[in-house]
Amino acid sequence: MSAPKALSLREQLSRQIRLTHDWHSFRALSGVWALLERAGAQRVPSAMAEALVALRLIRAGFSVEADIPTPNGKSCDFRATRQGQSMCVHVKQISTIIEQTPAIPAQLRASIACRRKVRAEVWWSPRLDASGLARLSRSFNAFLREAAIGESLSVRDAPNIEIGRVAIHRPTQRTLELRVERADRVRTLDRIERLTLRAFEQCMPRSVNVIALVGNHMSDWELFDVALHGTFVERWDRVPHKGERRAYGRADDGLWTRHRAPWCALAVSLTATVSDSNAQLSPGILLTREEDATPAAAIQMARRGLLRSHSH
Repeated sequence: MSAPKALSLREQLSRQIRLTHDWHSFRALSGVWALLERAGAQRVPSAMAEALVALRLIRAGFSVEADIPTPNGKSCDFRATRQGQSMCVHVKQISTIIEQTPAIPAQLRASIACRRKVRAEVWWSPRLDASGLARLSRSFNAFLREAAIGESLSVRDAPNIEIGRVAIHRPTQRTLELRVERADRVRTLDRIERLTLRAFEQCMPRSVNVIALVGNHMSDWELFDVALHGTFVERWDRVPHKGERRAYGRADDGLWTRHRAPWCALAVSLTATVSDSNAQLSPGILLTREEDATPAAAIQMARRGLLRSHSH
């Protein structure tokens, strides 16, 4: 007897929606269900992101209503309610091309001796031999010791031949952290800002609003954080921590620092791992506009509804 045919991911998500025990939520999700059934190739990722977020909310004990009109003629994706408390959830999906990340050459990593607590991204020409890598490490070391957050260095053999580059993006808690350069950093940050602005337009005034960004790259949350809170910078108007020469803060280029959408104080970054027959959301990372000023009940509600991990 042959094994039963495995359901496609789209069929599995549709089945999960049909099995929703909360009849009110099932009716609300009928639009998401229909969208999954008929979505073309371009619309499938965003439809799946909405389905995954809705199912997470339902499994956390929330009743879900979809496509709630706002006073400005827009609509929010979901209104999730539990024990008399509600929040409006705005789902935005971003897909990036994930290329295989090469390991930083052992010689280059071992020869970088900077002790600063910063994160740097590096790129090197794959054609470099041992002497070329040694030259690159000397240039990187000198740069990392003195450069400010946000600065970058390009190392060249000739005006038009780049052999390596390094950029410092943010402070860290313990020690120097080296990463391979994310080539789509600027482009992805710009897309996240545009998606977030669209979400701001959909926010419901005088309500708890949460933007849920669903991406496929583990470091998307860091770009989301920069888009909302601003670029990391060295702040000469602040006193450095004990034992450190520099003080760090944020520039006023974040969407929240520009006083956008004052009624939106919460955001969640989620990573979706998707195959032909399975999808899983990461536990998620919660970002707050001003944690001290955001009501604890709103933070707790967002955590309960959106910071969970489920397989489908």
